[in-house]
Amino acid sequence: MSQDIQALAGENPIFKKSIEIYFGSPNSDDFLEKLEKRAIEWDSSVEAILLGEFEYMCNSMQKKRVLKYEEKDYSLSGFDSHCVVHADTEGVFFSPSVEFGKYTHNGYTYPKLILKDGYLRNQSKRKEFPLTDLLIDKIGRGYEQYFNFQFIGFKRL
Repeated sequence: MSQDIQALAGENPIFKKSIEIYFGSPNSDDFLEKLEKRAIEWDSSVEAILLGEFEYMCNSMQKKRVLKYEEKDYSLSGFDSHCVVHADTEGVFFSPSVEFGKYTHNGYTYPKLILKDGYLRNQSKRKEFPLTDLLIDKIGRGYEQYFNFQFIGFKRL
């Protein structure tokens, strides 16, 4: 880890805050059409189907998979993998805990991800690599591609 990031992380209280990553509507007309058809088939609202699809993908990203790194096996979630790729770190790091959430804007309900704090953890589970604003933005844009929902932005709480 670079000295710049270590100095930035230190005991900076901003990285102790939880992070909400906000998403909007599906980012393709084909995907939206698929969800609309499902809503009709299941006699449900498009909003409920949209949120259910996002939550399903979030839950699937929580599942751990074994990844071999430098002759050792590590149990990593999809969130761990995405964070490490976007952070461009060397070694094995783990994302903060992530959960599905919802927010309301102009009378509509949209999905969000809630990160417990702003650190990637090392193998000993110690906070080591801070999730800077630039990095969270990169991660959000990566999730936009993975989840197929527009990345709107994020907020530290």
